[in-house]
Amino acid sequence: MMTQSIPRDQTPGQEAQARDQDWEEECYRLGCASARREAVQRLQALEQRLHAHRPASWKDKGWRERTLVTRFGDLRIRRRVYQDEHGTYHFLLDEYLGWPPAQVATPRLTEQVVELASRMPFREVVRTVTALTAGVLSPATIHRLTQRVAQRAVEADHTMWEQGVQRGGAPPAGDRVVPTLYVEADGLWVHLQREGTRYYEVKSAIAYEGWQRLPQNAERYALVGKRVYCHGDDTLPFWEVASLAWSRRWDLSRIPQVVIGGDGAPWIDEGRE
Repeated sequence: MMTQSIPRDQTPGQEAQARDQDWEEECYRLGCASARREAVQRLQALEQRLHAHRPASWKDKGWRERTLVTRFGDLRIRRRVYQDEHGTYHFLLDEYLGWPPAQVATPRLTEQVVELASRMPFREVVRTVTALTAGVLSPATIHRLTQRVAQRAVEADHTMWEQGVQRGGAPPAGDRVVPTLYVEADGLWVHLQREGTRYYEVKSAIAYEGWQRLPQNAERYALVGKRVYCHGDDTLPFWEVASLAWSRRWDLSRIPQVVIGGDGAPWIDEGRE
């Protein structure tokens, strides 16, 4: 088999070669642009279908725009807002597809980014998502997304604590009652950037009912009924909010014994109270 080398004067320059080697990312970006056009068309068609089947008593109050962040980039969506007979406003498209108010990312993208953020440092999340999406999702977009998810979690804790402790409206107790509930707590110090303090302690604890041996030759066990609670707001008492969260599964008032394990930190010892 004979081969011939390309004459030097016919080879592309380094800049052209670099562009050519970027063919995969370029094709991905073109595919994402096509996906955005297709998505807008589908959502517009769905909006029309929902409009045709809206409740007869609802009043059409015009159009509103919304930006969505998807796996293939940003979408600018127009949808109608309606007012029902009680004066409440509705976006049929948002409600039908499960888009929470004031959330820019789609539920599917949010789930995937948060899953990554729970398993690796944020810089690795940004590097991974940016590489996989060929820069369609920018680091700033990923940062805003994780911040908003965290903020909603903090707000949910505040609401649960205010209703359950301050107003006496604790959620209905769970139906699980066990002889002993085991709790293990620990803190993780996180380095902060551009904040008033350099470090912050994220407090977390797990509650479980015991151990179950796994069906393997090696002696390994799994926790039974494990529930995890993480805390990122020092304005709320950790153990009160954790107890409210766990009370959705267990009836804590009927559990005779709770065993708390930790490294002796003062905030962990407070759990005995």
